[in-house]
Amino acid sequence: MPSRDWHPKGHVNVSFREKGGDWPPHCIQDTDGAAFHPGLNLPAHAVIVTKGVRFDQDQNSALDQALDQTGFAEYLNREGIKRLWIGGLALDVCVLATRDAGIETLVILEGTKPVTPQGGKAAIEKMKQNRAAILS
Repeated sequence: MPSRDWHPKGHVNVSFREKGGDWPPHCIQDTDGAAFHPGLNLPAHAVIVTKGVRFDQDQNSALDQALDQTGFAEYLNREGIKRLWIGGLALDVCVLATRDAGIETLVILEGTKPVTPQGGKAAIEKMKQNRAAILS
């Protein structure tokens, strides 16, 4: 079950530099930057969890239970899913934010990249402290 950033065109995202944030515009809906890698073989029945669509705040995690941003955590709970395998961008931001949903979390280290090497090292330590398994 993949998740994706999918910022609407004209998104008022406080994380973008033009709005005073740290990031360049990224993952704008219907652009190549928001597309899944062409080598990713998703089955036709795959449920895609979309985040980053809010106009009032940033969304780093597909599993933000406190804000019930995507409904993904509720879906996992309802379906009895107890284990997540996580990869993707960015290790020290979105992957780190998705690590703790009260279920077993396995981070595929070769399937993710940090924004910075230092941020990646710190994220790995935080995830280990939260009992996430780091797989290489």
